[in-house]
Amino acid sequence: MRTGVILLGLSVLGAISVCGGAATLQASTFTPDPGETIQLWVSGAPVGAEFLWDLNGDGAADRVTQAPRLQWAVPQGVHRVGVGVRHQGKVIAAIEALIVADPYIACWQTISISGNTWEVEVTFRAKTDLSAPGLEIEVPAGWGVEVLDPGNLTYKIEGGIYGFWYQRLHPGDELGFRYRLYPVSPGLSFVFSGKASGIVAGRYYAVPIAGVVSP
Repeated sequence: MRTGVILLGLSVLGAISVCGGAATLQASTFTPDPGETIQLWVSGAPVGAEFLWDLNGDGAADRVTQAPRLQWAVPQGVHRVGVGVRHQGKVIAAIEALIVADPYIACWQTISISGNTWEVEVTFRAKTDLSAPGLEIEVPAGWGVEVLDPGNLTYKIEGGIYGFWYQRLHPGDELGFRYRLYPVSPGLSFVFSGKASGIVAGRYYAVPIAGVVSP
């Protein structure tokens, strides 16, 4: 399995979504191969809205469309992608996601709400032969963390989650890890941040975890 749709608590196979305001950003994948063409689209926007696509994270619109969808051949690298939904001259939603086009590692997170907590599932997929796959996940200040399913990950929690699997992976092999975040104080916001790593061709290699930037 490669992707899944996250609709604030509902997980459906086929795409990935990031919610912002009343609109939802969906992508065919957050972890394409370099140069792969992906589909981006927005659902839940009002009739007559226009869409301001920022494909390089500089805050400026690279493309403006009347239709709520875009095809994009993703260059190799890490891309902070955003879309603003403008209606009647006002931006009513702004949504951001991290898309990582890497030839060696695909790692993404899906998020669902359970009460006042956020449950996060991280999927690590090898695109090449590698060993010692690992994760480093930042835990936002003021939030608690609980590991729900370590998935054979050897880990420690010290201001974040740090761990690795004693395994060798081949292209297409996947590993999973699931945890829960909960606010120590009400009203806290946060930004997801983390990286996935492995030993590739005898050298340490790491990429950011793709997916939601801030729910």
